[in-house]
Amino acid sequence: MFSPIKIIICILFYLSNLTANGQIDPFTGIIQADSCDFTTNCGFVTVPSNDLWQQGIANKNNLQSNQVVLITDTLSTYPINASNSIEIHWPVYTHSFFNFILTFEHSMHTTEYQDGGKIEISYDYGQNWLSVEDDYNSNIAVNKENFYGPFDTLFDGSQGFSGQFSNQTSAIQWVWILPLKDMPTDTMYYRFKFISDSIDENMDGWMIHNLKFSFAEIDGGIIEDKVQSNLFDLWPTSNNYQFEIITQINDFKVDILNQYGQLMKTLKNEKAIDLSGFSHGFYLITFHTSSGQCQTRRLCIN
Repeated sequence: MFSPIKIIICILFYLSNLTANGQIDPFTGIIQADSCDFTTNCGFVTVPSNDLWQQGIANKNNLQSNQVVLITDTLSTYPINASNSIEIHWPVYTHSFFNFILTFEHSMHTTEYQDGGKIEISYDYGQNWLSVEDDYNSNIAVNKENFYGPFDTLFDGSQGFSGQFSNQTSAIQWVWILPLKDMPTDTMYYRFKFISDSIDENMDGWMIHNLKFSFAEIDGGIIEDKVQSNLFDLWPTSNNYQFEIITQINDFKVDILNQYGQLMKTLKNEKAIDLSGFSHGFYLITFHTSSGQCQTRRLCIN
């Protein structure tokens, strides 16, 4: 026997206006979730031992700090032929599953367009790494602020930060777009990678001051049994697998997709949803109007 169904409905708006490299979208506000200023060890930050990256007070010619930072050596200039990374493994599932933002303050002292730093990400727990600009996952919109662009290249042709700047705040936002083909990762793996060429420039490198993690609040919330929305309401009936659509709109279409983005059923102007025979898990109920409006709810059947 199946256990009684517990319905958890979450309003998720289709983000049709997002582009691959837009500005950070705050939706209805930014919710701070976590941070690390390096004054204590942060469990989600991994600094390799006996490596270029160090955690401490910076005391160089150009990069100096009065607080603990992450830096490419606290005292010495960076070496030639460097290729050194720090990793951040942040548990996004405890915060916001469908969008999250990494913000960091940093300073740099390198040869412009030669040596510098770049951000890489992994969706398989560090087995494979992608640069931000090579993120080919079609479910994701990547928004960036104060970030490097297509013409900000390093000596190996990859994009990255380089040159000289102080106390810059940069941010990256990942947003999973509906309909989903794959569920978002439960832990986001980031890698800050510093590289240098074979010429010794006697410069200071890259300094990370602070890390902050947040997510954009989506209008609406998570409640049981009923959620008010702009386009439609969804109510359970006395039958555990049937639900009623409450809407003032007469001409509409409803798509029901499973958690892998596969279309399970389409309804046209029908106000009853029957999930009899559907297995337990996540389902996406997407409501389309004839005028082009679209709204999606996430339905979890336990």
